Amino acid sequence: WPFNHVLECGLGSPYAGWFHLDRERLASGRPLRAYPDDRSHGHADEPLGYAAWWGMPALPKLNTDNPHVREFLFSVAEHWIRFGADGWRLDVAAEIDDDEFWREFRRRVKAIDPDAYIVAEVWHEEHRWLQGDQFDAYMNYPVGFAAVSFAAGTHRDERVIAQQGETSRNVHRDDAPTFAGRLHHALTTYAPEINAVQLNLVDSHDTPRLRAICGGDD
Repeated sequence: WPFNHVLECGLGSPYAGWFHLDRERLASGRPLRAYPDDRSHGHADEPLGYAAWWGMPALPKLNTDNPHVREFLFSVAEHWIRFGADGWRLDVAAEIDDDEFWREFRRRVKAIDPDAYIVAEVWHEEHRWLQGDQFDAYMNYPVGFAAVSFAAGTHRDERVIAQQGETSRNVHRDDAPTFAGRLHHALTTYAPEINAVQLNLVDSHDTPRLRAICGGDD
């Protein structure tokens, strides 16, 4: 709704600062292209007039440096914890590259429920956000990829594995010693209390499913 208000009122909207807008374009009277005629996710010759996540017109990028935007997002986080959610799984969390944003997010969520679980979609080894003041855990793709590399078996479907970049780069034909080495590395990368709460998984909505990787071999 704040973006809809910007579409209607342009720079006169109190929400103009909530987004990354081409202010010269708006000042000249040219509208934002929120509904481009093409079907190329906004990657047409004419720009949208605002920053959008991966160039997708339906996902205008919020200006998380704006204090009103921050407060709105924190209030959403608090609302659903009060409603009864047990925590938050944060999609592409690293794209808000702001430690203090996530520290405040944690403070606000944990103040309502100290046991709320805050897990971030971070695909790679990264110590920065697991210092006890931001996220509780990551989605533990390194362990999942190691397990699948060892266990997928002779029926593995290389065509399926190649369909997703991270899976293709990290799922190999590992023997037992190689698997043991990958697992040892994963278990010694973070402190034991972090390992104890990582979200361990062998597939997700962002990867090929395990059964497909294994060529349907139950």
